[in-house]
Amino acid sequence: MEEQPIYLILGGILFVVAVYAYIKYDFFKVKE
Repeated sequence: MEEQPIYLILGGILFVVAVYAYIKYDFFKVKE
């Protein structure tokens, strides 16, 4: 029960970073 929040936070951060990077890359590609 103490490790669950850690995995949840890590997963959330990774997901947000992945989505942000994907959107930024797509926007960059479209702009160019």
